[in-house]
Amino acid sequence: MQKRGDFTSNWLFYFVAVVVLVLMFYFGMTSLSDIKETSCAAETTLLVQRLQADAEEISYEQGSVVEKEYSVSCGADRVYFVDQAIDVLSPQQMLIIEPFPIISEEIISQTGKNVFFYSGSKVVERVEVTNLQLGFPYYRCLKVRSGKIKVRFTGNGAAVNVSPSGPQFDCNPLIKVIEPGIDESILAEAMGEGNSFELENGDTVVGSGDTPPADDTVSDLFNPQLGVFVTETNDLTITRVIEEVPGETKTVVNLLLERKDDSKNNFIYIERIPKRCVPDLEDGMLLDVKAGSTGKFRIRSDPLIVWIFPVGADPTMGYTLNTLLDEGCKKDIGGVPIRFKNHPPE
Repeated sequence: MQKRGDFTSNWLFYFVAVVVLVLMFYFGMTSLSDIKETSCAAETTLLVQRLQADAEEISYEQGSVVEKEYSVSCGADRVYFVDQAIDVLSPQQMLIIEPFPIISEEIISQTGKNVFFYSGSKVVERVEVTNLQLGFPYYRCLKVRSGKIKVRFTGNGAAVNVSPSGPQFDCNPLIKVIEPGIDESILAEAMGEGNSFELENGDTVVGSGDTPPADDTVSDLFNPQLGVFVTETNDLTITRVIEEVPGETKTVVNLLLERKDDSKNNFIYIERIPKRCVPDLEDGMLLDVKAGSTGKFRIRSDPLIVWIFPVGADPTMGYTLNTLLDEGCKKDIGGVPIRFKNHPPE
């Protein structure tokens, strides 16, 4: 029979052994983690040194194009190169990098860091590479494939532009300039059944789709009174920038506007999203709509978003969808800017 003293001493022995094993495992894992972080930092330092050296060398060669391949560590799946010359006082420039809070913070703080390594939604490293002059849309996104990125450098004699070397490395935003002209199908859906508009060329557009609800204040402004017709907005240019939020199932759409004359009548813009891509904008699909401090907007079930801005306003337009759009859906988003104009005297 085992004596009580022997049982107690055995229990104490096993307890101490377990504690020792747990501590060894913990400190062993911590040591491995420290080694991994040190290795990651060292590899990133070498990568940045190579990037900087290549950027400086190629920047002096006006018009030269060179492709380079780099190994990327730290588990990064995307690398963002940002133009350090972004004007922090320009709302439209800052709007483009708004989906990336860490990048925005570094640019606003003017730390100089302009290359960001993302792993999912987390920034695992941020560094500085000088001699980058990227221009619109002020950043470039490269996907990491099999632990590598391939960069195309283009020298301009004083600085260098970077871009993905092939579509497999490309995660740049989709950019589209909205051409002037009136898309009658979008206009018809926006006005709703029971309304009609005369175009400047004499044609009439008859409304379709849902009848606007009685409390739709945007429709009150949108429906013209007798004696006015719809005209194009040839004095402005609208550029749509479609971005993805790293590590999240979100699509951010910003509509950047350049206008020559802001003293004209109310400015209206209508954005149509294909039904096959987004059946409707309910149930949390639409996370945010930007309309500045003076604009109004209304969501239609088509799905459409209608903005109206008063005379002299600086339109801010954009929205976030709680889903990722495929390339076909991104390309098929439609938009039409219009104004109402008085009939010329007869």
